[in-house]
Amino acid sequence: DGFAWWHLPPGERSFTTPVFEGWPETLSFIQKVWTEEGPFDGMLGFSQGAILVAALVALGEMKSGRALASCRCLLLCGAAVPGPFQREIADLASRADKLDNG
Repeated sequence: DGFAWWHLPPGERSFTTPVFEGWPETLSFIQKVWTEEGPFDGMLGFSQGAILVAALVALGEMKSGRALASCRCLLLCGAAVPGPFQREIADLASRADKLDNG
């Protein structure tokens, strides 16, 4: 009965599941803390926390005009691609490849 940023359907892992149960509450909590106690320069995520940070980036929560826009540094340790946001991560990777290749 420990803390988790979200819950998973039976038999799923954070990198295989199509849905994070409780994701809207997680996102709302992060935005609230960032607004009320921040801004912060960066985020450090380990394991499920690193998957959380990857999901926030994939969904554009760090873009200008969004609640987490002040974030300038991310450190992810022990992360996996967040299952529900695999397409968004792939889109980001594709855009980065285009920038690298000119």
